Formats: sequence, C-alpha cells, structure tokens
Amino acid sequence: MRGEATDEKCYNKLFDLDKVELQIKNQTSSTWKRIIGDQMEAIISEGGRLGDPVINHKTPINKSNWLSNGINLNAYNNAETGNNARNPWDEYYFIDFTFRIHKDDPLTPSKSSFIADFPSDARYNDGKYNFRVKATRANNTSDYITSSTLLLDNFQPYLTKIEVKSNNSDLYEISRNRIDADLKVANNGTVSNFIGDYSVKTNPIFTYPLTVEIRTSEPM
Repeated sequence: MRGEATDEKCYNKLFDLDKVELQIKNQTSSTWKRIIGDQMEAIISEGGRLGDPVINHKTPINKSNWLSNGINLNAYNNAETGNNARNPWDEYYFIDFTFRIHKDDPLTPSKSSFIADFPSDARYNDGKYNFRVKATRANNTSDYITSSTLLLDNFQPYLTKIEVKSNNSDLYEISRNRIDADLKVANNGTVSNFIGDYSVKTNPIFTYPLTVEIRTSEPM
C-alpha cells in the first residue's frame, strides 16, 4: 500500500491498545476501583472490540492542553516536528479527578457538581491511596502500572463525639452535628451542637478514674 515500504504509513504495524483507565485503591482496601470524577469516569476506549463503544475519545488533543480529557496521538501520524512528532507511543490524559467530590454526586455533566465539606461525605476521603493504570489490548488482555503510596489530605479534622465514662457507665456524651446547606457550594458546611445532641446522666454514681473518649473526623 502507498507509503508502507518507507514507513510513511504504518499499515504493516498494529498498535492494539484498546482501553486505558485510571484506578484508585485506599491503602486499607484490597479492591481497585475506576476513578469517578464530577463529569466522567477515568476511562478512554477506542471501541476496538466488536460491540464496544468509543468512550471519552472523540478528537485528538494537544499535549500542551492540560484541560482536556483524551489522547495525544503520537503513534500514528506522519509529523516530523512539533508535539506529535512520530513517537512510538500515545499519551493519555485524565483531568477529571475532583478530590472533594461528594459520594452522592450524580455524575451528570449538564448539572452542577456536589462538593463535600466533610471527609465522611467525600467519595475519596482523606487517607493513603495507591493509583494504577490498567491498559487493555484489543484481545482483552491487560497490563498494570501501580504508583507508590500517595496521601490525600483535603479536609480539616474536627471533633465528632466526646464521652465521659465511669466503669463503662456513660456519664456524659455529646455528638457534633454536621450541616451542609448546599451540596453545590463549597465550604458552606458547619459543625454545631444542638439540644438533643448531648445527654447527661441524672444523679450519677461514679468512681475514679474517669475515662474520657474523644472521637475525630479522621485519624489524628
């Protein structure tokens, strides 16, 4: 075919990578999950298998544009200079990873995202995580590349509960109530104490020592 003999056109070669996805795993878990952003999931599919759809890949992107999700196509082009100059690899970009995305975010691109103001509401709570890339060929075999451990720390810790006990008998308890008035607005959540959030034992009988247990929103 035209250009094949001089490698101008790579008809006699096959770059058979079909899907690439970015996965995440909390260090305390054994389960890897695909990252879910506020607009899309972290997967790009070429639709290389019969019946498989093309996912998150409509047009090539330029690698200097860090605001686009997609592939910078190097492997199949005849450019001799510039960012896409005939490198033997393609570059995949995943930009939709919102650390504070709410666990109940509907993943609807046409609507505003839900942002977590408290760590327990976040899809990716504060903690230590590993990331890995899963690359799947057209024959449905996969390879993996795993990152070192990374720390996500996006929330300020706060006290969630205080208990005072004597011989395992509750004397005093107070729980802090968290309120997120609008999930579409960041940093408007508050932590308050209201009537009913605490209890005091009437005429308590206790002996020393007393035990005070303080719980926080994340490990301290």
